Amino acid sequence: MAKRATKATANTNPRWTCAHCEGHRHVGIFSAARNYNYVSVPHLGLANNEGSYMPPLGIGTYDNDGFMGKICLDCGRVEGQFPVSDKLLLDLKKDYFDNDFE
Repeated sequence: MAKRATKATANTNPRWTCAHCEGHRHVGIFSAARNYNYVSVPHLGLANNEGSYMPPLGIGTYDNDGFMGKICLDCGRVEGQFPVSDKLLLDLKKDYFDNDFE
């Protein structure tokens, strides 16, 4: 009897290649918190302590309801569009961060 694919294995591309080290081993993460994602950026004093939709930070695959991404098991890098500028984070403040980081 064939093993049924789970959501985690179904959404994981076995031919994925790390942009940093060209490794092929990775862990895929999908976390759906709907409209209760907590994100903080301490060096800018930003936080969404009340929870909100996920800000489009360019880290992993952006989804309003949560984080979807891959972490390379060879070098530890998180997939994404880096660097993420402070300007982008501050531009997102009005829509995604409800108060200052404490």
